[in-house]
Amino acid sequence: MVQARTRTVLFFIKQGNSMAIYVLKPFDRNFKGDMIADIKLCLAARELIAGQYEASLGGGVYKKRIPLGAGKSGGARAIVAFKSQKHLFFVNGYAKSTTKSGIREIKEDELNLYRQVASQLFAMTTEQERAAIKARKMREVICDG
Repeated sequence: MVQARTRTVLFFIKQGNSMAIYVLKPFDRNFKGDMIADIKLCLAARELIAGQYEASLGGGVYKKRIPLGAGKSGGARAIVAFKSQKHLFFVNGYAKSTTKSGIREIKEDELNLYRQVASQLFAMTTEQERAAIKARKMREVICDG
């Protein structure tokens, strides 16, 4: 798997009628001061699956807003890889307050890396996913209903 500086991954695996979410340590590190509640991650994923996202960046990569408290406009931004309802990966995240106004939030070389990472994530086997969990590279978040 390609390593990015601040790469963050969380993904959904369809298991019967429920979805499981897995969060990599870097995602939590990116938001250590503004911890994103698991319920907000579940809601953001459901919205994206329903077609509610801020931008399609190509190659199965999307930009999704996540509110951190006072609403979505000043909240977090997530770079998400999504291909069918089987897999949804939050590849990276950052607080909107850390980006400067008027400049492109995602540089072209970063976007290309996100597309490469998305392709590799989509190709992961169940065994590879379990190994990543066992190695504590990610944690599970349960979404009820």
